[in-house]
Amino acid sequence: MHLLRTLEVIADTYHVESQPRSTRGYFGLHDAKTITRLVEEDCLAVREPSSARVVRFIERCSQFLECDTKRMDPADVRSMLAETFARLDDIIFFGLFSRHVPTSAGGQRFLVNLTFPVTPSDDTSLFAFSSGVLMIHLTDSRGARSFERLLSSMIHEMTHAWLIVFSDSMHWKHGKWVGRHVQHGKMFLRLNLFVRQTVAGLMPAATILKEELIASQLDLDMYMNSFDGNTKDRGNMSGWKSRLVAALTP
Repeated sequence: MHLLRTLEVIADTYHVESQPRSTRGYFGLHDAKTITRLVEEDCLAVREPSSARVVRFIERCSQFLECDTKRMDPADVRSMLAETFARLDDIIFFGLFSRHVPTSAGGQRFLVNLTFPVTPSDDTSLFAFSSGVLMIHLTDSRGARSFERLLSSMIHEMTHAWLIVFSDSMHWKHGKWVGRHVQHGKMFLRLNLFVRQTVAGLMPAATILKEELIASQLDLDMYMNSFDGNTKDRGNMSGWKSRLVAALTP
């Protein structure tokens, strides 16, 4: 697949080269809309929903849903999330986040490293694009977070990582598709909704993810109406922003 090969080249140079990705001479389009459509149409969960790897993802996550993270050793929770990350990467994101890539120091690492800060935080997750680190806090001010809420944060940040790492930041619509509203542009909302729909469809017992689908669809609808001229109400952005932040915070 021509586009996938382009993304592999981007992955293999992400932690080595310092110049902007748009100047490295990659072949083929890799704008945010194109790479979002790639996931929607060609990820393993769509192409082969009955494959052994997708079935195993369903089996393991169904087991994890039954775990009480409040009673678990934090090391076991971290192990559970690391496995979930790798399996989700495999069936949705072509395994690119777990790809071994070279570093500028001559070593190797995963394209995206998953870490779990020990301090509680209500800012529950973050993707740090410069270091390629995806951080998920196991606890917030209320205590240990459930597996499903941790999974929700993971989906949110993996969506950010996909668009930030792989999309062409010099494309003329990049600001609208990715950068707008602190990296929550149109393609983020679209891809985030797709991944949540796909995972929720594979996990019938995932009640929180199903509830969040309504908010995610509302976010995309409000974005389209506010920015694309489908309604006359283009001025009430403060209300839209507050609803968006509330709905998108895992």
